[in-house]
Amino acid sequence: MRNYSLGPPLETFGPNIRVIVIVLVLALLFCGLAFNVARDLQDHTAWRVFYALTAAFAAIVSWYLVSRVWLHELGISYRESLAMARSGGWNWIASTSVLMSSTHNISRWEPSIG
Repeated sequence: MRNYSLGPPLETFGPNIRVIVIVLVLALLFCGLAFNVARDLQDHTAWRVFYALTAAFAAIVSWYLVSRVWLHELGISYRESLAMARSGGWNWIASTSVLMSSTHNISRWEPSIG
């Protein structure tokens, strides 16, 4: 779902492959450890822990795979969930008032040295 209220997209950014690879390596490490423990113990609780870890890492990886960001002339739009229920945009003009108000609160007093 693209937000064309900010104009046509100039550039699109997809998932970060390095982050996905790191999460997959961590998933293989933790899920492999949980699988070996569950196989050795043959306990229902150990298998539930293994299934819970596998489901959690699968959700994290799928969340990273579907997240997208579009750069527009007037702002940024994004999508970050499987059901596309969480998508939105950020207008550059609205953000400059926040940035300008935060930078104009600088103290004008300067101590004199000497």
